Amino acid sequence: MVKQFLKSIRPINLLMVLVTMYTMRFAIIKPLLFMLTDLVNYDLELILSETQFLLLVLSVIAIAAGGYIINDHHDQEEDRVNKPNKLNTTSLTGYYLLTAIGLIIGFGLAFQLGNYNYGLFHLAAAISLWFYATYFKGSILLGNFIIALCVGMVPLVVGVYEVTQLQFAYPDLVDQFQNFNFNFVAFWMVGYAVFGFLFTLSREAIKDAEDWEGDAKAGKNTLPVSFGINASRIWITLVNLCIVYSLWYVYNNFLNDKLTLLFASILSMFLVIQALLVWMIKTQKKWHLQSTLSKVFSAFGLLYALGVAYMMYNGIWA
Repeated sequence: MVKQFLKSIRPINLLMVLVTMYTMRFAIIKPLLFMLTDLVNYDLELILSETQFLLLVLSVIAIAAGGYIINDHHDQEEDRVNKPNKLNTTSLTGYYLLTAIGLIIGFGLAFQLGNYNYGLFHLAAAISLWFYATYFKGSILLGNFIIALCVGMVPLVVGVYEVTQLQFAYPDLVDQFQNFNFNFVAFWMVGYAVFGFLFTLSREAIKDAEDWEGDAKAGKNTLPVSFGINASRIWITLVNLCIVYSLWYVYNNFLNDKLTLLFASILSMFLVIQALLVWMIKTQKKWHLQSTLSKVFSAFGLLYALGVAYMMYNGIWA
């Protein structure tokens, strides 16, 4: 039973959520404050305590884990075809328990910080995951967009909590420097949210192509079931090219440094190769390989944040 439960909550995926959130805090926000400290001659520190941030992470992880459980519960019919050896029968008790824990922690933290609106992010994520698993997973692209939005919210929620607290904590900077705010920190979180959304959109389309046989027998209306596998290939290609365009847009207009050039070049190469390979795939196993590679591409993006941190701490941003 414990083994079944652990399989349901996707420990590797939850670990990626944890790593993403801590990367945003310590490899993006904290180095930005370090660099800004030298510029404005004002000692800037993170406002959320380590305990508060840990509670934020635990809330997000608990809600995500609950989402995986309810997703598996509603996927049993198609999994009998797609994953007969990995069929998951975990009850919904775990879903209700984990979601409740996530919401209690989230609203408790919001109460402690004096901003109840923070709790709405946690509630929105829980509701979205429920609607996705119950109604929209088998729909044409809509389910993919919901999951992509939830993934994009992971770095975004870090930005919302951290940046708003910074704005309240340093009002003197607004008086000392005209039009000063911490929105530049939020821009980084938004950037990561957008790329997280796009990478997830591509990966979810690949997963639909991988599972189309089981989805068809279960009566789902995913893109490959409704319009054929070539429609999925076209969509994946378009999303990957959109990511490539976005990478170079960021490089040309905002971050024209050598690190960004390197990462944009590597990711663009792999994304274009993947867009070509999806036209050659004939088996479920090869679709699964591409799904795994999409996760690797997303993880690679976190390494960029480590490079950013190194450059900011050493004053070599160029």
